[in-house]
Amino acid sequence: GEPPLFVNVDSRDGSTANTWIDALQASFAGLLVLAGHLEEAICQHAFYYAVWSKYGVLPERYNWYLKRPDVHFYPLRPEFVESTYFLYLATKNPFYLHVGREIMGSLNSKTRVKCGFATVHNVDDGSLEDRMESFFLAETMKYLYLKFVAISEKFPRLQPVIYPLALAVLDFSCERCFLAIRARDRFGQKLKI
Repeated sequence: GEPPLFVNVDSRDGSTANTWIDALQASFAGLLVLAGHLEEAICQHAFYYAVWSKYGVLPERYNWYLKRPDVHFYPLRPEFVESTYFLYLATKNPFYLHVGREIMGSLNSKTRVKCGFATVHNVDDGSLEDRMESFFLAETMKYLYLKFVAISEKFPRLQPVIYPLALAVLDFSCERCFLAIRARDRFGQKLKI
């Protein structure tokens, strides 16, 4: 049978449109967590984790039917890391810390270069490109940092909160986060989001 994941379908009749998923879809597990669908989120994440484990990174497009990449590069995307972060916050299951350590290990062993980190040109042979997308530092590394800060006793005030999707989604990707931290420090209260 087909793996337990949401696939691309034809909107007219619901038939499967193609047999691939892309790295951006790895964020859906995190959205499922925020919406309160934890079991589905765990299943979705497990599939992407299996692909990550096979290659040490997540190919840009993976053909789930043929069980191989269709687009072989990995531009250091944050979506899988983000979903891992939300699953850890929701479950406190140490498995997701283990996944985070694996991700950090893979990034260090497969993408680290003298001046930073590099996009993987081909996940099969490990060749690299001479570029690092800005979202790698802004998002990928941020979610890895937040995951491990969340368990640190040094930063008890940084315990993140997950809100149901219907109420609010915390946006860690904007300048408001820095304003919130400054406002809390300067005025002694949390900034209302």
